[in-house]
Amino acid sequence: MQHSVLIVDDHALIREGVTSLLDSEQFTVIGEAGDGDVAIEKYNELKPDVVLMDLKMPNMSGLDAAKEILAQDPDAKIVMLSVELTEADLMRAVDLSVKGYLLKTSNSEALNHALNLVLSGESVFPSEALIRGMNNRHQAQEVGLTPREEEILRYIARGESNKGIARSLDVTEGTIKVHIKAILKKLDMNNRTQAAIYAYERGLT
Repeated sequence: MQHSVLIVDDHALIREGVTSLLDSEQFTVIGEAGDGDVAIEKYNELKPDVVLMDLKMPNMSGLDAAKEILAQDPDAKIVMLSVELTEADLMRAVDLSVKGYLLKTSNSEALNHALNLVLSGESVFPSEALIRGMNNRHQAQEVGLTPREEEILRYIARGESNKGIARSLDVTEGTIKVHIKAILKKLDMNNRTQAAIYAYERGLT
């Protein structure tokens, strides 16, 4: 089964290069865009399985376009592409709940592996840089999690689903959702990926 890909970059040469790196047996490029505005239009028109989005583009940046797409479709799978790795851009990408952040120096194997992980429900970020960013954000923050919330946070760090956590703790899935909402609020975070990294950097696994 082939998965559809939308490639967004303001340089045609980069779009062609990324296309050439994709495994043609697994992925097919169904559309291209040269800026954020067109990317949003193309996404709504084509509904690709995954979007490879350049971080910095004229008119509307990739991060702004990703924000608009995710506001319309929270399930959109977007992977940011960048020529450099900066903590500020990385943390904003995480805050937006995009699914990945890759450097344009990535080879074919790394790119295809990352896309397969994203399509299977995983997130792909440079781990050391992400941990450092989360550390800096929370270095002076004291968080008062209850023992139950800490226990659930450990499950999140291991990649467990709400259903799996509920089964392990013998509670309802709704109860787990309430706890996770409380955890994210206390940690001042927007999504599970951020919470998982927070737990990982503190050894809560």
